Amino acid sequence: MTTVVSRLLNRYERGTVTRRELIAALVALAAGTPTEAAAGVKVSRIDHISLQVSDLQRSRDFYASVFTASVNRNPRPDNEVRLDLGDNANIVLRRAGEPGQVNHLGVRVEGFDRASVAQQLRGAGITPVDEPNVPGTVGFHVLDPDGFRVQLL
Repeated sequence: MTTVVSRLLNRYERGTVTRRELIAALVALAAGTPTEAAAGVKVSRIDHISLQVSDLQRSRDFYASVFTASVNRNPRPDNEVRLDLGDNANIVLRRAGEPGQVNHLGVRVEGFDRASVAQQLRGAGITPVDEPNVPGTVGFHVLDPDGFRVQLL
């Protein structure tokens, strides 16, 4: 529990957790050990990796030919292509930001329920970053300690 409290205090001092969120997390920790908030979420698998590319067509052709990935035809924004790698993973190619960078990592959470997972994370001092997602996507993003985006769905 000491490690969790130290992390919460560090996040509060860096300004990534409000005083209200800090107090709520400390109350949740004090209410019982181990708490659900401190337990974390159970990831069932890596769902996707989103890569920033300079040329969607060229990158799509590369992944399709080298890894026999198939283009997923579900609607995507104009600056994205999703390639399926078998039944359990995909790569999202985005023409955005600096090419050659990972945009984010997407992970599947067992029994994912947006509200309850968000509440659990807030209790551990982690604030979800709600962003506009592709229509129909129910997940949300959090930032790791270095600011790397992780999408939970």
